[in-house]
Amino acid sequence: MPEIPRKDIEQLLVEDDTQGILTALYHEITVTADGLWGSGTPPVPRVWERVRESEWYRISFVPLNLKPVSDFYGVAETAREKLLSGGSRNQIQDYLREHNFAQLLLSLRDLFRKNLSLEGAGQGQAAGRQSN
Repeated sequence: MPEIPRKDIEQLLVEDDTQGILTALYHEITVTADGLWGSGTPPVPRVWERVRESEWYRISFVPLNLKPVSDFYGVAETAREKLLSGGSRNQIQDYLREHNFAQLLLSLRDLFRKNLSLEGAGQGQAAGRQSN
């Protein structure tokens, strides 16, 4: 899945392009979740870093029910830090279970289904990603 360059998220925010912003978050969340559950290292959340500081996020938080997005990134950042500081995969998996990561992914799937019209999304995959 191609990374969405930072300049693109900047342009999406300038244009107040909710669909584009949500799509960028969707892609980043999917890659991050896969990195946490799998054997890779989750990427630095560049889209989230910019979105969370934006006026769009402040305005859209309640109407779009974006709390699962901020919750996801809070858990993911702590897990990423644990992983980078030498935590084992088992420790990361335990941390994710203790913080209801699977339930959080289901909430994100519902959010993206509702706001991006992703039919069939999330069936057994992280953050509502469509099956190939």
